[in-house]
Amino acid sequence: GRHGWAGGADAPAAARRLFFCTPQTFENDLRLGVADGRRVVCVVMDEAHHAASAGYAYAKVAELLRCAGASCRILALSATAGADLGAVQRVVRTLRICSLEARAEGDADLLAHTHCRAVRVVRVAATRSS
Repeated sequence: GRHGWAGGADAPAAARRLFFCTPQTFENDLRLGVADGRRVVCVVMDEAHHAASAGYAYAKVAELLRCAGASCRILALSATAGADLGAVQRVVRTLRICSLEARAEGDADLLAHTHCRAVRVVRVAATRSS
């Protein structure tokens, strides 16, 4: 296969243990049977807040893995978990998250890793375009 799921001249798929791909590529490969969802052990999803949208590939990947009978862990990461609690809950439900850890800027365990910053709000009057 073009992404190595089905192997290739250089190495069989059974020898491959790690794949980097877009969620859309992974979705397509699962849907087409190029990737065997039963062999997936862990999926890392960056920008996982997109799973709140049913049409986004992360939601489809999670569903395809469930349908394949996969017994894998999904590590879902997001710096912006959602605009509101409902959006966060949609991500939790869609990805079937059973354990959630959240951090905010002021949390004690993050303070040592953040830098001081000054925020200044400047209001600019709207202008008419000609």
